[in-house]
Amino acid sequence: MNRITPEWAKDAKKIMIDLDMSVTELADAIGMTRIYVSSVLHGRVISPPAQEKICSYLETVKAA
Repeated sequence: MNRITPEWAKDAKKIMIDLDMSVTELADAIGMTRIYVSSVLHGRVISPPAQEKICSYLETVKAA
């Protein structure tokens, strides 16, 4: 079964690449587990609160 990666997740991954940030580093920074963050980024788990936390953190770091 093919999953379609959400556009917000593609953007988040691009920012992570630009920042040379791993999923583990992101998860530690936002207080979630690596497995959970990875699942949200890959669309296996739908969690608007987690999505908001991820996007908010990445935008803050990107702007700094």
